[in-house]
Amino acid sequence: MTTEPDLRFLGEQIKRMQTDLRQVRTEQLRLEADQAAIRAEMAEQFAIVEARFEQVHRTMATHFAAIEAQFGQVHRTTAGHFAAIEAQFEQVHRTMTTNLAVVLEALKASR
Repeated sequence: MTTEPDLRFLGEQIKRMQTDLRQVRTEQLRLEADQAAIRAEMAEQFAIVEARFEQVHRTMATHFAAIEAQFGQVHRTTAGHFAAIEAQFEQVHRTMTTNLAVVLEALKASR
């Protein structure tokens, strides 16, 4: 006598499998929704961080431009001072040369 499988048992197994598949699908949909929410939140945070970096970049560029302008002003001022000092040294040199020539002439005349 051959035993035929009990169709009721197979039907119950199929129903349980369908229930399990529905639960898996429901869980999959929930996970996909969670994943989409996380992706959206990450994109929002990335945009915030990117905006902050841009703001920091602009601030730094402004500060560097101000510092560069100040260094330029210091350079121009220093160059002006050095030019004035150089002119004074040149004038002192000419005066000393003239005075030495006068002294030498006086010494020649006194001999």
